[in-house]
Amino acid sequence: MITLAFIALIILAGYFLSKSIRKNHTILYIIFTIVSALAFFISEIPITMAFNKGFLGLAFFYVVMINGILPKKKSLYKKLYSIRAELSILGFIVLTPHAIKFFIDMFFNSGIDGIFDFVGLIAYVIMIPLFITSFKKIRAKFSFYNWKRIQNFAYFAYLLIFVHLIMNYSLPVNLILYLILFIPYIIYKPIYYFKYEKDFYKKLKKSR
Repeated sequence: MITLAFIALIILAGYFLSKSIRKNHTILYIIFTIVSALAFFISEIPITMAFNKGFLGLAFFYVVMINGILPKKKSLYKKLYSIRAELSILGFIVLTPHAIKFFIDMFFNSGIDGIFDFVGLIAYVIMIPLFITSFKKIRAKFSFYNWKRIQNFAYFAYLLIFVHLIMNYSLPVNLILYLILFIPYIIYKPIYYFKYEKDFYKKLKKSR
């Protein structure tokens, strides 16, 4: 349930502090990288669970994900969209301790409950090029069409994250939460695409 609190905090920060986040993004990357590294190495402290269990990373990526189905004329969409790259980068940073620990458990500690779950690992690997190309200097090296094609792999990552979550939930309440968070998005995203994005992608393909 802590994920809901993180989601709410990130949305509030994105709405009220979007300009500050864009302006100070480098400082935020450094701070979150340091904190994430400390969380990985000092995992016995309860507060680090948000990093090592992936709750905070999930919250960041969920906000980025649902921004893609918000009404485009609304202020919330515009403010979150303006920092979508920053949120994606921060999400990858804070998810990394969880990914590394999961990898270690899979290959060096006889798996998690004896089950080798590669789904989460694949999702993280897909996120690596998305993370790299989210930086403005890297993005500038690509045409918008090619950059967009790379970023569209995020949808595969979202789906794999959902599968990973329902395969590894710790409590029934968490399973219910994940279903509530993801199922409406999975159902509505295709509708949103045909309603708002289909023409955009047609024009983008013609202009490449």
